Amino acid sequence: MSSGTVIKHMVYRSVILIMIKLLGVAARIPLFRVLGPEGIGLYQMVYAVYGFALTIIVGGLPTALALATAHSYARGRYLFIRLSAAVLAAGCMAGYASFRFSDTIAAYMGSDQLGTALRYMSPALCVVPLLAILRGHLQGLDMHGQIALSELVEQIVRVTVMIAAVYAFTPYGLPHAVGGAISGAFAGAMAAVLFMALVINGREMRSITAGKSSTSALSGHQSLRFFIVSSASLSATRFIVPLSDLLDAYLIPYRLQTSGYSASEAVSIFGELTGMGSLVVYMPVLLTVALAYTLSTRLAGDWTSRRKSVFRSRSEYALRIGWLWGMASSFCLFAFADVWSALLFSNDSAARAIRCLAVVPILAGIRELTTVILWAGARKSQPLLGLAAAIVGSLSCSYFLIAIPGFGYVGAVIGILALEVISTSWNAAALAKTLRIALPLKQTVYDTVKIGMLLTGAYYSADWVFTWLSFQGTISGIVHMAVVGIAASLYIVMKIYARR
Repeated sequence: MSSGTVIKHMVYRSVILIMIKLLGVAARIPLFRVLGPEGIGLYQMVYAVYGFALTIIVGGLPTALALATAHSYARGRYLFIRLSAAVLAAGCMAGYASFRFSDTIAAYMGSDQLGTALRYMSPALCVVPLLAILRGHLQGLDMHGQIALSELVEQIVRVTVMIAAVYAFTPYGLPHAVGGAISGAFAGAMAAVLFMALVINGREMRSITAGKSSTSALSGHQSLRFFIVSSASLSATRFIVPLSDLLDAYLIPYRLQTSGYSASEAVSIFGELTGMGSLVVYMPVLLTVALAYTLSTRLAGDWTSRRKSVFRSRSEYALRIGWLWGMASSFCLFAFADVWSALLFSNDSAARAIRCLAVVPILAGIRELTTVILWAGARKSQPLLGLAAAIVGSLSCSYFLIAIPGFGYVGAVIGILALEVISTSWNAAALAKTLRIALPLKQTVYDTVKIGMLLTGAYYSADWVFTWLSFQGTISGIVHMAVVGIAASLYIVMKIYARR
């Protein structure tokens, strides 16, 4: 594949992914307003179980299948046919187990209302693993456009069914409303499978695979060994985050009940923190991820070409911009938490969670950038090790701190933030030790003081003007936030252009 084609596929897929993310965020707003904190807590718990079960079934098989198919079309097709049957059977068994033992799982997770929602989840486990295998096979055939379109179709159908089902099932009680939201996953997966079956016809498949016949294939034993090793390695890597989510879904509500909260209150706090507050505070990180994505190819080229000074200079400058954006985002989240909560959830139920987690854009943004820099500098194992250490530290904080009477909410916040603090610190230490790259201390302090003064001045100036004009309510809060946001954005843009 030519470099122009690769760039075209990257841009195309990036646009689709942004559209999918925006659809997901937009769909969450009515979901939050209907379900409330407790419903969102149940929704997050079900999805934690769903994500863990899905990882157990497919693991790294889709990516390993893509690699095997890219090496040899014949071997990839052989593996695809057999893996499809295997994961379909495994998915159906997992779906049956989820339906049959839903009340047992719910009791273990500490919420009796969870059983109904788990039963709604069961059909998705039958279809989604097969969809993942199909996409892995098509990825090996370079059918990136079709995969991206299928993901968009899946998301459109998922959010449409999710919102419609929530409103339709709400009169039957909260567990059924949450189950209706979960059912969107099955509808979206079925739509994606049907879309690919209709779009990818036999003639198109033959034209795509015609060029694969000349691909140098590994021998049968070598190919199978390559597939097994790749799948095992990828599964081990991908197992970490779903396991962490599942443990959080169990541990946080359980320890909150130990500290004196009722089951309903514990689930509500879990939903408030992990479903509502986290959605808001991680939104600014999308821009940092976009910066990291754009930066990755240039950094990799600098490292491969042995332009170490350019690599170091570009990395340090990216970290400075990421730091500034994180500072500005955290300020706006903390200062306007009530506005964000009212705007997205029509009440102030998430304001406390947003304020407590407001530092996330700084930590998560720097973590994303340092991860990309370490990958580009051939230090790929360090971010994974840091994430594993962070999960252990986060779970330890949650377990010991949440159960302290009167300290439950703060303990949950510390547990969530510990994940970002430890992983970011690990990456920063690895970056300084192995590549000798770090945020320039003098410039970072200078930038922090300047943007802090700018944001504080903009905030209190606008506040004084709105008070003088007797502007009140959510609209004035949005305008107030826009003034501060524009001031911060202009400052960061000026910094970027001053570099050019």
